[in-house]
Amino acid sequence: QGLEAALELALAQWQYHEELWVRGNDAAKEQVLAAIGLVRHTLMLFGGIVPRKASTHLRDLLTQCEATIASAVSAVTAVYSTKTAMAKLALTEWLVSK
Repeated sequence: QGLEAALELALAQWQYHEELWVRGNDAAKEQVLAAIGLVRHTLMLFGGIVPRKASTHLRDLLTQCEATIASAVSAVTAVYSTKTAMAKLALTEWLVSK
C-alpha cells in the first residue's frame, strides 16, 4: 500500500506541475523533474518489493522523459512529447496492474 500511495502521489504531483508549467509558470519545470525523481526514489526505496528487473522499462522511460524536459524545449513540447506520454502511461499501467 505504501508503494502504491507513493507512486500515486508522485504521478499526481507530476501532472499538477506539468499543468502549471504549460500555463506559463516556469518554476514548475523543476517540480516536474522533482516528481519524476520521486518516482525513481520510490522504486529504489521499495527495491525489496519491486525487483530492479521488473521496473527497468519504466526507469528507462523516466530517463528519456527527464532528458526531454531538461532540454531547452518549450513546456508544451516537453509535456506533450511521446516520451513523456509513454512514461506517464507506463507508470499508470504499472500502478493499475500491480
